[in-house]
Amino acid sequence: MDFFNKVIKILSKPTEFWADAEKEKGIGEAVRFLLLLTIISAVISYLVNILVIKISPEEAEIYVKILAGMGFHDQPTEIMWLTVTVAVNILGFAATFITAGVINLFVRLLKGKEGYSATFKAVAYSTTPQMLLATIPVVGFIASLYSLSLQINGISKLQKISAMRAALAYVLMFFVLTVIGIAVAFYFVSTTFPKVPSQPTFQQSTATTSIQFKN
Repeated sequence: MDFFNKVIKILSKPTEFWADAEKEKGIGEAVRFLLLLTIISAVISYLVNILVIKISPEEAEIYVKILAGMGFHDQPTEIMWLTVTVAVNILGFAATFITAGVINLFVRLLKGKEGYSATFKAVAYSTTPQMLLATIPVVGFIASLYSLSLQINGISKLQKISAMRAALAYVLMFFVLTVIGIAVAFYFVSTTFPKVPSQPTFQQSTATTSIQFKN
């Protein structure tokens, strides 16, 4: 099945698509699909953002300030945004492998039977709506929710567990990552910022003054 037929089937007939994906050996086809999807997503994102910059001076000013904060000062806005777009999509491509690995840990805890490759296929293919439509206001948010729904459905089908267990794997992942994030943030704040010396209480101050007066 070629790329565009896969996209159409993912969006319109996901149950049939997961049955086809289950027959794929390893993650090779899913990786190739994700790579092409990432390239197309990067092109769409770049063109939409450049269009916004051209037609809306206010938005352009915001973008320039954001990019200036990243260290881009003297280059044209188009070059700045191209650099950021490429970097973000490379990181997103790599993050898919990591995300699949983390989710797979929780899937295994919930009796998932098919290993990392099944989880990766579910995650990689399910990003399709989000990556193609993310830059469109409102539609992008709905597409992200649909991608999450596809991932849960895909993991359920490919890992041969119930949809409830697949959803629970995501809940557990978000919970654990949130706790870790809070702990890291607390550690960073506590080690970066010096502690403020505690002020003496009124009773301590009175006692000190009384001793001094007696002396």
